[in-house]
Amino acid sequence: MTSGSVEAYYENGKQLKDGKGKSKICNLSRHGRDKFQERLDFKFSDFQALEIEKGWNNLFVSIISIETGETIAKSGKATVQNGECCWEDSILSTIWISDDSL
Repeated sequence: MTSGSVEAYYENGKQLKDGKGKSKICNLSRHGRDKFQERLDFKFSDFQALEIEKGWNNLFVSIISIETGETIAKSGKATVQNGECCWEDSILSTIWISDDSL
């Protein structure tokens, strides 16, 4: 992830570097330390939409969390041609799963 031209690094949802690139100490809560979390990386690619009704010029894909209703990732716009649309770019997303949710 980037914030301006400075990279911010995250682990278990905690930011490890501040906006100036200096290391930060992360104090995990007493309960957060005991939980096991597994990182899952997803790469969504080669999206295609077929049989698109007339009237649509551009489309984009959003991946939305069922649990929170928040947008996790969003593609760029793709042009509709002859009722079809395809995305050349990939969507990368990372989620953390705790042992409580397994």
